[in-house]
Amino acid sequence: MSFFAPCRGHAGGQRLLDLYMQIRRIRPEIRLGLVTCTHPDADWGLENLNSIFNDIYWISCDAFSSQGVGFPLKVVESYDLIDCQYHRSGALIQLIRKNFPDIKIVFNPMESHVRGLKLRMQQCFRNLSLSAIKKFIELAIHDLIYCFQADMVGCVSLADLEVIKVFVSSKKLYLIETGFSQEFYFEKIQTINSLEDNKRKLVFLAYFGSKSNRDALIWFCRYVHPLIRAKVNDYELMIVGRGIDPELRSECNCEGLDWIGEIESVAPIVSKATAGIAPALYGAGVRGKIHQYSALKVPCVASSIGVDSLKYEHGHSIFLADSVEEFASYCVALLSDHKLVVKMGDEAHALCMSEYSWAAMTPNIKSLYFL
Repeated sequence: MSFFAPCRGHAGGQRLLDLYMQIRRIRPEIRLGLVTCTHPDADWGLENLNSIFNDIYWISCDAFSSQGVGFPLKVVESYDLIDCQYHRSGALIQLIRKNFPDIKIVFNPMESHVRGLKLRMQQCFRNLSLSAIKKFIELAIHDLIYCFQADMVGCVSLADLEVIKVFVSSKKLYLIETGFSQEFYFEKIQTINSLEDNKRKLVFLAYFGSKSNRDALIWFCRYVHPLIRAKVNDYELMIVGRGIDPELRSECNCEGLDWIGEIESVAPIVSKATAGIAPALYGAGVRGKIHQYSALKVPCVASSIGVDSLKYEHGHSIFLADSVEEFASYCVALLSDHKLVVKMGDEAHALCMSEYSWAAMTPNIKSLYFL
């Protein structure tokens, strides 16, 4: 059960596609069902669903609630395990438990609101209204309730797991990090040995329907981008992904932006970049973009929040920066030194291949879903 459909339109959807492709490889004979709902502004790349799932049930967004009105409850009894993906799916756990007490239930919050609250507290709730603070607290409390109600809890990062285990028994917690999507990102890999038109480029790959990604892009364009342009006047920022709208363009109104938007295959575009950026200001999500850059040998400059608990090493396979000046400085260093780009790209690629393939996640997947 997933509030957002597994699809290529956003990082969480791509993670689910890859996760369930791997589950299908591990146990090709099992029956997989999907209960999900449509989000036209986010859904894209749904064509592989029928090759992964035996049964697919499309329901309304309103059905993902504690009342479960419109939820096809009878469907549940056909399965041995229910995987509740995203926070909104957790609202159905109590309803399912009441009607089918013997079914094993897994809760995967995707991005932990408990950790999100902790990060906001560390920032002293900067720039947040009282209503926004209240919302963060409510979401974190509901996340914990769903964790208590489920039999097992899946975490997308060690950082999330470490925060949740303060409240939830570690025996219930499992870690399945996000791997790079081999089928999608290796369709047309190019190298960065020669940049198009000799221009130096950075790339920000994200789903811009997400507030965290929008805020990160706005921050970068307002504060970091001008500093880089002052040092490297022919540099451009390529903005790749779905969710770009007039409001976002207006907020990021400056020279040197290439609004590429949604494309069928990101590999040929990303591989033209000197480096990728991941300027997360809060949250962190499934953090797939760092793996996607690394798989293509494109080094990355990222905020420490976005890399928390990942194995990339500052100065070797990634640059970490939290201040405007540091972020700009590392971007300028990569834009100005091709040998550094190749060295860091190679190290990032090697680490990504060894640590973040979906095959490497197989033992944890088996432990969560098949034991």
